[in-house]
Order: sequence, then C-alpha cells, then structure tokens
Amino acid sequence: MLARAAGSGGAVVGRDDARSSFDTLSLAASCFDAVAGMARGGDGGASDRLPDLLDEAFDAVSSLPDAASLLGRPRQDEDGDGGPQPQTGTQQPWQRLVVDCLQRAEAFVGDALAGEGSDAAARLAMQQRFVPALTRLCYKHGKLFVELKDYSSAISALRLALSSTSSCLGDLRRAIREEGRGGSRRNQSRVLHNLENELVVLSTEAFYLLSAAYRETSDRAKASKCLDKIEEYMNEQQSKDDELYAGVMDRTESEVTFVFSETGATASSAIDGPHRQDKADIRNRASAAHESAKRRNIHQKATLAFARIQLANHSSAEEVPSSDNEATIDTNLAVLVDLWLANPSGSTATLALLPPGEEDKVFSLALYAIRTVYVRRNLSDTSDGGGASTDAYKYLLDKLPQNHFNRNVVLLDRLGASIAAVYDARRGEDERAARGLDRDTLRRSKDFMAVVKTFFEKSAEAQTTLFAEPSRAMVARLLGESKMHLSRAVSLYHSEGAHGLCSEYSTLLVSLLDLQSTISGLALPLQEAETLKGNVLAILANSLTLCDKRSDGSNTARRAWEKAKNVDTLVALFHTQLRHNSKDALLTFDAALGELLASQPSESTSGEVLAAFPRLSNACVENEENGGGLILLGIQERWIDFAVRSKALSSALEERTTGDDDPTSVGLFQLAIAYLDNLERVISETETKDTSAISRSLDALGRVVDGVLKVLVQVRNTDQPTKKSAGRKKKNPSAAQEKAADYALIWDDDVVKRLIGDRKECLHMAELIWNISHQLLGLSASPDCESDARGVAADLFAAGHDFCILSDEEPGKALSKSYLDFDIKNVPSRQTKPSFGKSRPSGDGATDRIPCDISSECMLISVATAVDYASSKTSDSSNVDVGVQLLLCRSLYRLACAQEELELNCEDTSQREENHKLIALLTLRCLVGVGDDHECAETLNGGGLSDALCGLHTAEISSGGKSFLTLKNVYLLSLVAAERGRSMRQSAACLRRLCAKMMAQASLFVLDFCEGKPESLASLQLRAIKSAGSIDEVFEVLEEVSKAIEKKGGDDENFYTPQEMDALTVEAHNNSVRLDRLGNYNEAVKFSEYARGFVQYCGKEVITCHKTAIENCFKAVTDKANERASWVVVP
Repeated sequence: MLARAAGSGGAVVGRDDARSSFDTLSLAASCFDAVAGMARGGDGGASDRLPDLLDEAFDAVSSLPDAASLLGRPRQDEDGDGGPQPQTGTQQPWQRLVVDCLQRAEAFVGDALAGEGSDAAARLAMQQRFVPALTRLCYKHGKLFVELKDYSSAISALRLALSSTSSCLGDLRRAIREEGRGGSRRNQSRVLHNLENELVVLSTEAFYLLSAAYRETSDRAKASKCLDKIEEYMNEQQSKDDELYAGVMDRTESEVTFVFSETGATASSAIDGPHRQDKADIRNRASAAHESAKRRNIHQKATLAFARIQLANHSSAEEVPSSDNEATIDTNLAVLVDLWLANPSGSTATLALLPPGEEDKVFSLALYAIRTVYVRRNLSDTSDGGGASTDAYKYLLDKLPQNHFNRNVVLLDRLGASIAAVYDARRGEDERAARGLDRDTLRRSKDFMAVVKTFFEKSAEAQTTLFAEPSRAMVARLLGESKMHLSRAVSLYHSEGAHGLCSEYSTLLVSLLDLQSTISGLALPLQEAETLKGNVLAILANSLTLCDKRSDGSNTARRAWEKAKNVDTLVALFHTQLRHNSKDALLTFDAALGELLASQPSESTSGEVLAAFPRLSNACVENEENGGGLILLGIQERWIDFAVRSKALSSALEERTTGDDDPTSVGLFQLAIAYLDNLERVISETETKDTSAISRSLDALGRVVDGVLKVLVQVRNTDQPTKKSAGRKKKNPSAAQEKAADYALIWDDDVVKRLIGDRKECLHMAELIWNISHQLLGLSASPDCESDARGVAADLFAAGHDFCILSDEEPGKALSKSYLDFDIKNVPSRQTKPSFGKSRPSGDGATDRIPCDISSECMLISVATAVDYASSKTSDSSNVDVGVQLLLCRSLYRLACAQEELELNCEDTSQREENHKLIALLTLRCLVGVGDDHECAETLNGGGLSDALCGLHTAEISSGGKSFLTLKNVYLLSLVAAERGRSMRQSAACLRRLCAKMMAQASLFVLDFCEGKPESLASLQLRAIKSAGSIDEVFEVLEEVSKAIEKKGGDDENFYTPQEMDALTVEAHNNSVRLDRLGNYNEAVKFSEYARGFVQYCGKEVITCHKTAIENCFKAVTDKANERASWVVVP
C-alpha cells in the first residue's frame, strides 16, 4: 500500500489536482511512520520489512514539499497570465507548509541513518542515496523562496540543506582519514571521495544562496560567514588538488636502470619503452588536470570575490556602505582584475582564440562588479571620503596595456555604466548629481568615439587570416553595443526634454552609423541603414529646433525625410518647419504627406498617419504664440478628415467590433469638439486681423461637419440590433420611466461610444455649431468674408439641426431618414417645399418620428441666414448665382422639415403661428430667389401660399398692427420678380395681385413701402390688370375695387383719387367692349356694370364725356345678354 500511495502521489504532482497529490503523499508518509512505530514497538515482521520500504518512503516524503508548493503557490494559467508573484512580509501558510515538509524529510533521513548503527557500508550507501537528494530538494525550494522574496523561508530551507551536508561531510572525512591510516578497498575510497566532492559542490551553492538571502535581510555578518565557509571549501579543494598533483609527479619521477650485459640491455629496452611512455602520459594528464583545476580555482575565486563585492556594495535607500565596506570592495575588485589577468584569456595582449564559453567568465564578472560599484558611487556621496574612487574602472584600465584587445570593451562598458548612472540620477531627481554625470558622460562618449573610430580603421586594415575572424567579431560586438548605449542616451535625454544633450548624442550616433556603412561585411542593407539614420536625424532635428537652432533643425529634418519617408520623419519635418517658418508648415506637411501616401498606399500607412496626429497637435499647442492656433486648426481638420475616411473605422462601425487598437486614438466627437472650440477661439481672436485665414477655415468647416455627419448616418443606417440596458427594466416603473424604457439609442452601443462618443457629446456638437454660426453672423471683416460667413452659417444651422435629430436616433429604425438636411444636401434634384394646405394636427401619434423639439429653430434660422446671404450675393437681380440657387433650393427643403417638426412637436399655439408666418415669408423669398417662375407661381396659386400670406395679413389687421410686414414683404418681392423680366413674369403678376388684394383688404389706398417711395392701391391694381393672364384675374381685381368703394363709400379722404378712378373705369369699360366684340356678352355685362358703378367717382372729364357712352354700353350688352339667354335649344 505504501508503494502504491507513494507512486500515485508522485504521479499527480505537477497536475492541477495538487490537493489530491498532497493528501496521497501524506497518507504514504503516515503509513511508513506507522510501520516504523510498529518496528520500534518490537514487531519483528515490521522490523524485517522496514528496510525494504525506505526507498518508497523517501520518495513520498521528498515529494511532499513539491506538492505543498503547488498546493499554495499561484499557478500560471493557460493564457500565460498569473504565475508566482514576488511577495514580501510575513510567511504565507503554503510556505510554512513547505518548510515543515522539508523538516519532515530531514528527520526521515536522520532517522534512517541512525537506524543503521555501526554498519559503515550500509550507512555510506544510505548517505549516498538520501543526503544529496535531500540537499538538492532543500536548495530548490530555497531558491524558489528567494525568487519570491520570502527570505525567511529561504533561510530555513537552506539551513536544512547545509545541516544535512555538514553532518554527512563530517562522517565522510572521518572515514577518509581512517582509510588513510588503515587502508580500505579502492572502490570504497573512490565512493567516499566522489560523495565528498558532490556534497562540497552542493554546500557551496547553498552557501552562496544563503549569503544572498542574508544580504537581502541586511544581516551582513551571517552573509560574510557563509562566504568565509565557501572560501574554506575552496582552499581545502585547492590543497587537495596541489597535493594530488605533487604526489602523482613524485611517483612518476624517472628511475635509474642499470644494465650489466648487452643481452640484458636489449631485454630491458624492450620492456622499459612502454613503461616510460605510460609514465609520460600520466604526467601529461596530471598536468592538464592541474591546469584545469587552476582555471576552475580562478573562476571560483572570482565568483567569491564578486559575491563579497555584492555584499559590501549592497545598501538600502537610507544607508550607504561604510569605509570598511568600500575598502573591501576595492580589495576584491583588485582581486577580480588580477584573477582575470592571471587567466590565459586576460593575459593576452592580442586577440586570442579560446574554446567557446571559456573566454570571458572572469572578465564578465569583473565588468559587472565594477559597473555596479561605479553606478552606486556616482550616485552617492561616499566618493567624497574614505579614499574610494568614483571611477571603479580605473584600476582595470591602469592594468590593461593600450593595445589590449579588451580595452575598448572596458571603455564601452564604462560608457554604458555612465548612462545608467545618469538615468538613475534623473529618476531620483538628484539635479546636482545629474548635471555632473551629464558632463562626464558626454566627455567620455566623445573620447570613446575617437578611440573606437581609430580601432575600426585599424581593424579594417588587418590582412592576416588568423586574426581576421576574431577582429571582425570584436568589431561587430563593439559596433552593436556602441549603438545600443548611444541609442539609450538619445532615448533618455529625448524623453527627459534635455534637448542639448539629446542633439549631442544624436550627432554621435549618426557619425557611428556613417562609420558602420564604411566597414565591409558589417554594413547594414542600404534601405535599413537609411531608415535608421533617418529616424536618428529626425530626433536630432527636433532637438536642434528646441535648442533655438531652427535653421539647422529644419535642414536636418529635410535630410531625415530624404533618407526615410515614414511617419516619424514626417512629424519631425512638420515640427521643425512649424518653428522655423510657420507660414509654410501646413504646405510642407501636405506635400510630404501626399508623397508618403503615394509611395506607401496602404491602410497601415494611413493608420500610422492617423496615430501621429496627436503629436502634430501637441507641436502646434507648444508653438501657439507663433501662430500655432491657426495651424492647429489645419491639423485638426486633416485629423478629422483622415478619421472619417478610415476604412478601419468604417469597418468597425459596420461590424460593431474593435480589435486591440482603436482606429482612432480618441473618439470622433472629441476630435470634432476640440476642433470647434479652437475654431471659435480663432474667429474671436482674428476677426479684425486676418480675414484670409478665416476664409480658409470656413472652407474646411463645412467639410469637417459633413464628414462627421457622414459617419453618423452610417451608424444610423447600420442594421444592428441593440439590447435594452438592464437599468431600464424595473418592476414598478412610473409612466415617465416606462416611456424611457420603451426604446434604446444608438449611443447605447459600446463600440459607438468608444469610436464616436455618447449622446451628450452629440448635443455638445450641436451647441458648438449653434455658437459658431451666431459668431459668424456677427463677424466683422471684409464684405466678401462676411458674406461667405453667412453662407457657411446657413449650412451650419442646418447641421446643428441634424445633430439634434440624431441625438435621439434609435438603432435599426432610421427615424431621422428624410428629416436630415445632410440626406438631400448633395441631391439638388430632389424638390421638396413647404405645404400650405390643411395642417396636420399635433398629437396624432406621429410624435415618435422626430423626438427633438429644438431642431426646427435651427432650420428656420438656417433659412433666414441663407436668405440674407442670397441678398448679399445677388447684386444684379437679372443674374442669379448657381450656388445661391442651390442654397435656396435646400432652404425650401429645410422649411418643409421645420414645418413638419413644428406640427409634431410645438404645443405652444402662439409660437407655432409665429413660426408658420416666418415659414410662409421665407418660402416666398426662397421661391423668388431660386428664379423658377412656374414653380413660384404654382406655389402661390395652387399651393396655398397666397392664401397663407393673406391669412397672415388678416391676422395682422385683426391684432391692430400698423406695420403691415407681410404686405411689405410681398410688395418688395414683387419688385424683385419684376426686375427679372420675362423669366419671372407670372410670379411678378401673382405677387402684384396679392399685394393689391392685401392693400384693399386693409383699406390702404396709399402705403409707403420704402422710404420716400409711396405706392397707391390703384397703381398696383392697374398693373395687375395689364399683366393679367385671364379674364378672371381682371375680374378679381375689379371686384376688389368694388368692395373697397362699398367699404369706404367715398367719404373718407383715404380713397382713390379721381384720376385713379378714371383709369379703373376706363379699364373696366374697355374690357367690356372687348368682350362684347368677342361675343362674350355675360362677361361684358359684368365689366360694364363695374364701369357704370365706378363712373360716379371719376373726374369731371370722364363724367362729362364718357358717362353716357358707358351707360349706353351697359344697356346694349345687357340686351344682348338677355336676348341670348332667351334662346332655346330645339330638341
């Protein structure tokens, strides 16, 4: 059962079921404890069986710590996350459990060895079986605890390992001494020595790790004792090696052989030849082994010296090493250097060919130790006293000859250490130390470049085959590490904003790259070299520019662009040009950007350019005092343009999925809001300074807003179902809550929020557009600029309407379709205008279609602004600008949208009537401005616009108003239509008739429409009669004259003049005569009756000369009409 339990427990160790493994192994160990207890109690069967169970029991006990570690230690999941994390503080339960299991294993081994009694052979076999395995087990877990920074548990585990090896080594050494005195079998002696060597090696490793644990807990005394113990082992081993070598050499000394006869000499020679050859071979092998031992001893001493340096150099943030520790460091540094120089690889002054893995072990330890001491001393004040030098490399450099092949490596390592010290000083905010290190490091960098340049030139001249390959390897190493250190320095100073130092190191790095291109066999491929050099030159250009060397920076940036056309050099080119000559910055950027996209027409390039815009914007903000605000506006325009044209953004919105990286670094609304904020500020600051800049900005404003709307329309048209949010589902919601829960918005989608923005930002866009539109209306600039600003403002107000509508859009329903100005902006053939028939009542269930109640205001102001813009652009009424016509056509559509939205949403009756009045007047203005005579006349007559205007005029009269705004607007527009001649003949006639009708309705016989230019009712009526297209129209005018006469009765001074009545009477009579000649007697009677009624108000001349003729005409046409009425149709 014990064997099965131990095997099963060990089989599941390492699987996810660590608890089962631990429980099974614990059961196995408990079974063995039970058997051992039975044996101690006198059970003979148990005593006999116990030795056979030791191996299985040890397997179970030694597996328990692994199971305990897996049971409590964090495991790494399948995705690679998690894993053991460094821990500090008190021990965790699983760590305590592991230590307990290790102690149990040690107790097991101790009990097993104690049970062997005086049987030396059996005890040796058991020690050989269990002690090394126990030591390795404790060492493994001690190392794990050190990695987890649980030094207390690590010390416990390592002390258990050393306790086992210490007692075992004592037994072994006693046995070896007894062997030396009494002799033993050769095989047993070899086993003793091999086991001793193995345990010494294990103890040495454990002491090193234990010393590190004590060092981290600041227990220097115990850490030093551990290293002393290691030194003791090393000295013992060296003594044994020397003794063994001396013994072998003594035993194989040449012996004198005496030959007494020729025959004997011949026989002796035949036997002695192989014997001498064997002895020579033994001596050679002993010498080789001794040399190997000496090299090994050098490496061990170097490792020990390195450990002592690490111990003395170790300090916390609050303490620094003492003068004694500094002396220890210097002593051991000298030991390390001397050991390396004593090593064959270090003593050679030229390039040496050494076996792989043997050339730099001691040298690497020495360099690492010197580097850590150098950095620490340069960052602390200990170098000021105690005799310790800050330049820990000095001793090594003093020892090396000038032509030593590793001297350049040491200089390069010192350069890297100096840069590391600078980094630590800057991170610790030690300005004084950082300034000093900056100077020293730059000086050493320049000195190193001078030295290494000479070395590269000399190595290029090497001709011998023997040293060609090592020389190339050394050059490649120096070149690679030099680029790495200089690149680190460039990166450090560039990120810290130390532009002067950054430019110095960038210059050194560029010179190194130039030098590399001249070395045969080590030069990079041309494209790779040019790209690398271009990127470094871009950093150099940026640094030079920020150091006020703007001309040099601009020239360097152009060099960088010529060598490497990529996004980084593009940004550097823009940044330097912005500071050197800001007026040409955008032109230079556009040219370079076009060249980049033409040479690399891929979506990835566009994505890189899009990701670079934040850096471009930051450059503009930093240079704001030199016109950066206007340039920032241009950069933001291009940023938004790239974003809305991004295929990645379109695809993500279409599929409603995003990858690891967003197509844009920020949401589209955030970009647009920042742009509009900046535009608002620029307009307010430059409105009287640079109107050309404002004009350029206004040209781009429409594109930016349309681009954002295009993306929003794509989101609207994407048929993507959206789940209702959980927050809208309540058990007992109120009516308002129920209404809010009935629908979801497109802004509820996470992808839309991430890539575009939320509903609040959409409304914020509408608010900013509203503000900028009003700001443009009040712009004080040149006349042309002001006119263009009003045209842009008209479209902006309509765009604000679209954002308001889209803020309440629902997914998959496209509620705003056919209500957005954007939908018809590029479809001028779509003719839609307001309807002035029977209005749709509000509250008819259609209110779900347009949820926003402020959008109609945007549309009305947009049309009013468009009308104002059209008036300023149309100086000659006979010629209409095509752009103005398109704008007024769209304005008709906007009025139609506003009209429907008012019917659906406006509940204030007075507000609705006021808006309908505005819609009617704006519609008339737009129709006249478009210049379509048929459409205008049809809308006035058949579309109900005339009736609507008359209704507005009647309402003004009823309210007692005397301004007659509707009448005056109709009159002025009739003049505009008349000025266009035959192209607007019908419309002009309709408007004159409408104007006359309104004046007659208000009993206005004379009205001053313009200042100093009064107009009489009769003159309008007479022109209406002459331009009439039918008898009905003339009849309608005369009917209005008749009603006005009946209403006034001729008693009021506000009446037709006799001359006006003469003209009206003559028109009525002449029309009667014409109709009589045409045989239209019934109509002739009507007109003659009007003339007969008007004649009494005429002047004396008409009454005297024409009254009789008018009466006779009336009698004649009446008789003819009666006669014709008496005619009967024969059946």
